[in-house]
Amino acid sequence: MAWLAPSTPHDPTRRPRDGAELAAVVLLASLITVWWSWPGVQRWDTTVAYSEVDGSMGTLQRADFYLNAWTVTWVSHALATAPASVFDGNAFHPARLSVAYSESMLGYVPLFAPTYWLTGNPVLALNVMTALTYPLAAAGAFLLARLWLGMPAAAVVALLFAFTPGRYVTPPHYQCLGIAGFPLIVLAIERWLRHGRVRSAVLLVTAIVWQAMCSAYLLYAVLILLLCWLPASLWHHRARVDRRRLLGLAASGALAAALVGAMMWPYLVLRTQGLMTTYDDDRVAMGLVPVLAREALRTFVLDKAMSPIGWILAAVGALAAARDERRWVKRGALLLVTVGCVAALGPRIAIGDGEPLWSPYLLLRDWIPGFATVRMPLRFVVIAQLGLVLLAGLGAERIVTVARPRARATLAATIALLALATMPLPELPVHPLREGRHAPAAYAWLAAHGDGRALIEVPPPADTAEHSRRTFLSTTHWHPVVEGYAANGPKHVAMISWISRSLPDDAALQQIVDLVDVGWLIVHRDEMDVGTSDRWDGVLPAGLEQVAAFGPDVVYRVTREPRDDRRARLVNAAVTLGGTRIATIGERCSGTLAFGRWPEAPIEDEPPHAEVVLTNTSRETWPANGFLPAGLVALEASVRHANGSVVRSPFRIRLDDDLAPGTPQHVAVWIVAPLPPGDYVLQLRLVQPVRGPLDDCVPPLDVPFTVAPKARPVLRMVAAD
Repeated sequence: MAWLAPSTPHDPTRRPRDGAELAAVVLLASLITVWWSWPGVQRWDTTVAYSEVDGSMGTLQRADFYLNAWTVTWVSHALATAPASVFDGNAFHPARLSVAYSESMLGYVPLFAPTYWLTGNPVLALNVMTALTYPLAAAGAFLLARLWLGMPAAAVVALLFAFTPGRYVTPPHYQCLGIAGFPLIVLAIERWLRHGRVRSAVLLVTAIVWQAMCSAYLLYAVLILLLCWLPASLWHHRARVDRRRLLGLAASGALAAALVGAMMWPYLVLRTQGLMTTYDDDRVAMGLVPVLAREALRTFVLDKAMSPIGWILAAVGALAAARDERRWVKRGALLLVTVGCVAALGPRIAIGDGEPLWSPYLLLRDWIPGFATVRMPLRFVVIAQLGLVLLAGLGAERIVTVARPRARATLAATIALLALATMPLPELPVHPLREGRHAPAAYAWLAAHGDGRALIEVPPPADTAEHSRRTFLSTTHWHPVVEGYAANGPKHVAMISWISRSLPDDAALQQIVDLVDVGWLIVHRDEMDVGTSDRWDGVLPAGLEQVAAFGPDVVYRVTREPRDDRRARLVNAAVTLGGTRIATIGERCSGTLAFGRWPEAPIEDEPPHAEVVLTNTSRETWPANGFLPAGLVALEASVRHANGSVVRSPFRIRLDDDLAPGTPQHVAVWIVAPLPPGDYVLQLRLVQPVRGPLDDCVPPLDVPFTVAPKARPVLRMVAAD
């Protein structure tokens, strides 16, 4: 097998002549992008294509699409009109920093904003942004591979990195598409340690910051990449490492950390407000469950990493003999594959059916600020992906050297195109969108005639996807909207939505204007039942007038003044909605937590719920009624098997009122998902988020219960006469 023997070393000092090689790769990647997007590219101004599944996951995917589309549109709009308020999105009014309730997507502004600013069409801009991520990823991978490989093999690396089955189905999670910074970070480290040029340090800072601005997941993936590649590269280049190079790395790291820290400041604010969900050994998201994480990684390896030809190339690269710099890149690629796969498995590594093994992931979770908010470690496979394509590049280099020099580029292009053509790509559904000039007329009217006051839409949407869609449609008029959808965020939207169900009732209108400075209602009559719709045909309460109608969508102006003005307290970190000061409960506090009853006996296939009674027996009122969790007393519940294993991770239950001394408060504890028959323990405790549990004040409570099997119908045979 002579073709596995080391080939003639590539001269890494030879740069692409006039950028012609890079331009050729970018052009080829752009053409492939059009091919991938066909025929949807013909309708980029009105449609988007993204994967969708059935059931609740499909609803969440639609919601994520509208969330990401709204986010990048708002950020681009704010940067052009009011840069200082870029994180204060128009959703979740009147809460601040609503962009930080999920990914900010700031890194995608250079790809999205030019099209949006020129056309005003966020759908077209989103499609252009998505398309640009592919040639950019190819360019970054090509530049890195050219450090060690010839042009043909480097082009294979570029195309295999940019075009994978996993990236094809990544939308609607657009925040994970921008991965061009990863190879550029490795490239900058290698060039700095080789030559010590300032432009390499500038590239390193730029790539880190841009990659971090694309996604919080990618930010932590960058951290993992640096933690594994930087020490290995320092050791490999130890003969060149001097004081200047070490100081340059330290200065670059400090500058990048400062810039990323400034960008992450809103997230730190939300963390102090208790709005960021963190995960530990007790509170576990589905993506962190060891067995599920293992299955997700297995699916990635089998179906989403590369085509069969790509895997063959990677195997050749891993098995072929290597020397000089190729030996280093082979070892580095294997390191990236190993580290990426371990990180994707999460905090515990499932091996067979035994007890999961410890993982170094736990050190990052416990030591790195914000890392505990990660709930989908599978997204760290981007590190392994980079290692795999570098191995594939080594394999391609071994194969193409068999051909004559003039035929090598053709052979490499053939290999790469065959690899892409043999990928099992599903057909992505195309989703038509109504926005901008195609938006519903009521939103366009508000854009032309509104006065900038807040909007509420009635009736409340049936699911999270419609919440998110309405938020996206607000890009037509940019009025503040009370609705919103995000991974984190205050829950005042649910309360306002509940009250709005009773509109146009006079008392409901007064409640709403007491809580929110709302100026407009859009009522969707076609989304109501007949009885609810008929209420809007009667006499309207004072302070509410119809101003426009567009079929079933009717616009109302709200002029009602507040009577019990609680607007400043709705999302306040210092005082509750009831006026109680939010502070840590003193050491002399005392109270009781008692089990009330099961309104219905827990049975199989039905979500059980219990009634619990809380009593504050101390002298001061406890803060509880609010929507920024930090400092608010709440009830925390979890469900375990009788043997102690976790069935339902701890979940928090918001209390409707502050806990006044001596006044019992009855709380319903719903265990959302049904439980199979068996013996369980409902564990209850009082907590004050950010400040900690209140076990010293109120002893925790364990409630044993049994879920009974559901009665099965008995079929009887009836004899014929």
